[in-house]
Parts: sequence; C-alpha cells; structure tokens
Amino acid sequence: MKNLVGLLFFTLFTASIINAQKIEMNKVFGGYEFNQNDKTLLLKDMKVIMKENTKALALIQSAKTNQTWAMLLGTAGGALVGFPIGTAIGGGNPEWALAGAGLH
Repeated sequence: MKNLVGLLFFTLFTASIINAQKIEMNKVFGGYEFNQNDKTLLLKDMKVIMKENTKALALIQSAKTNQTWAMLLGTAGGALVGFPIGTAIGGGNPEWALAGAGLH
C-alpha cells in the first residue's frame, strides 16, 4: 500500500512538471511578443501568470510603467508633429518649431 501511494505521488508530481506551460518571447517590430500555447499574452496577462514569481513580477511591472510612459510621450510627440503638418496641408501658416520639438 505504501508503494502504491508513493508511486501515485511520484506520478502526479512528474505529470505536473511535464505539463508546465512555456512562455515564448519573440522579437517583433517595436518590441517583443509573448506567446503561450499559440495565444498572444498582454502585459496584464503576464502579471497574472507571474504573480507567484516576485522577480519576474517586478520586471513586468517595470515594463508596464515603461510602456505607459512610452505611450504618453509618443502621443505627445505625434501631436506636436501632426498639427503643423495638418496646418500646412490646410493652407495655413504652420509652426515648424512644434514639429521640431515633437521629433526630439
């Protein structure tokens, strides 16, 4: 009976290790893409998956903060470049200094 319980425990333990899910990271234009079982994962999905691993969770939270800042700065820069171009297309007198500031 002890051998049967030990064998059952060993089988369940081995099966849990073998069935561990692998997360693949691929470099794509503009960053990285995370996939698990042919499903693309977002940063919020990664936070849920990595909640047990504190080091990985800290890196994901840092990446989320960087993503937020990049989105804010990218939007502001795009607006500063886009407004003078729109003004020029519309026939007005564009402020090219704004476009230059948006490029930096």
